[in-house]
Amino acid sequence: MKKIQKNIYLHVTQTGINVGCIVADDGVVLIDLPAHAAEVQALRAAVGELTKERIRAVVFTAPDRTTSEAVAAVNAPIMVHEAAMAHLRIPTEVMPSYDAYSGLGAYEPDFLPEMTFTDACTVNLGQKQAVFVDVQYVGGYAPGACYITVRDSGVLFVGEHAAIGQPAALAYGDFGKWSDALNTLKKNKKVTTLVPGRGSIGNVSSVSDTLDYIKTAQSRVKELVRRNKSRGELAMLVPDILATYALKPGKNAKLPFDVTSITQIVRAGLERIYDDLKQEQAIGN
Repeated sequence: MKKIQKNIYLHVTQTGINVGCIVADDGVVLIDLPAHAAEVQALRAAVGELTKERIRAVVFTAPDRTTSEAVAAVNAPIMVHEAAMAHLRIPTEVMPSYDAYSGLGAYEPDFLPEMTFTDACTVNLGQKQAVFVDVQYVGGYAPGACYITVRDSGVLFVGEHAAIGQPAALAYGDFGKWSDALNTLKKNKKVTTLVPGRGSIGNVSSVSDTLDYIKTAQSRVKELVRRNKSRGELAMLVPDILATYALKPGKNAKLPFDVTSITQIVRAGLERIYDDLKQEQAIGN
């Protein structure tokens, strides 16, 4: 587990998902979870090397990061934004698969969280020294998506609102609200360390990559729609997008994540944009 600050750690799953860990003298708060039970057990073992205190809460940055398998394996109180409840209450058999959206696995929640919040909330830790984990609703990437920070640390976990060194997941969200949130974040001088949902740690300027990708993806797909190309032809855009990140100055020549998973994420995002544009076109006609 990588140490970000004295009591803030980062665990990276095998599929490249970033999970936060906040340690205090009376317990631990986790930010998101791996998708699968085996990886949750590995996470619990890593936490056990840091402290013997129990996991007091798991706070999710977005509802599509929850899986029933992971929640069962962690066996700790769960917190999500109240907007996520609409998704969590839908029966498993009619839930869409989020495989292509985030690489997290099928989105099959069959549980209800112990804690929800509306605009913001704080998880209090520490008996000898207070630690405040502040959770702020943002929206944008997904209904119920939020930012999470340890107060006065300068460290901000933004979940899938940003991906550094790789394409963001665009299949699920409000692009206008999302872009507004990131543009506001870029001006936040209190944030010194930004932890994305996937990719390396950065700073607030790092969100420019995600902003640029949103605009580029929309522009490329819009051109295909203008030329009346089929949905299947979106596949030809994927290699160019992956090559852009692979050959980016300062980056390794090889993708630092699972290519199959990222390809699914990119393809799903392009298909979502295509479907939105075609729907707008149909309404306009």
